[in-house]
Amino acid sequence: MTTAFRATASSATRLTPIGLDDPTGQGLAMAYKIGSSELLADARLLLKDKFASSRTGNYIITFHAIELALKAFLIARGFTEKAFEGEVIRPRPQQLYAAAKANGLKLETPNADDLIAWSNEWHAEGVKIRYEFSEQRTLPLCDALVPIASEIINKIIWSTRVTTLNADDTVCEIHSVAIGMNAYVYANAFVERDAREGRPPCNYISSRTMAPRAGKVPSAWLPSQN
Repeated sequence: MTTAFRATASSATRLTPIGLDDPTGQGLAMAYKIGSSELLADARLLLKDKFASSRTGNYIITFHAIELALKAFLIARGFTEKAFEGEVIRPRPQQLYAAAKANGLKLETPNADDLIAWSNEWHAEGVKIRYEFSEQRTLPLCDALVPIASEIINKIIWSTRVTTLNADDTVCEIHSVAIGMNAYVYANAFVERDAREGRPPCNYISSRTMAPRAGKVPSAWLPSQN
């Protein structure tokens, strides 16, 4: 909607990040990771102000940064948004964290389990901390919570797996492609090698997986050359 006021008012535009249209669901995981990172950056700025570091606003964005990071981790492992609608996983930090741990998340931040459970008391049903200002509350300091969000974000890393398939589609070989390397170019080199050396044609399947443990996602086929 465009109005005369909007046409002349000062405004800020947040551009859509590149690569979020990935049909495998990894694009959604990346979107959550970006959102968590943005909130974490703001939380760190507030930590520099001793008067604002433990105010309600910083708790709200810090809790939300942890929630988004956990959701990004789980989506990267193959979960869908429907899993967070309450039927599979309740959208609370403690439940999300339990699911993430069951799917390979290991945090080194001291007392992470206790800190997340404590935070869950004010970031659960009714998102209490956003609307409740008449009750006394005691929470861990935000500077103890920010490292949790940061560590989870840093563990959401994608690598690529290229699998060689025999003519009957049985697995022949599995190659882990380094982060930053083009998996299509990597697999195509094998296709060209097979043709050059007169080997029976094989298919190569490239799937994005999450390091350090793989989580299967829909794959993109690379056709063999005859």
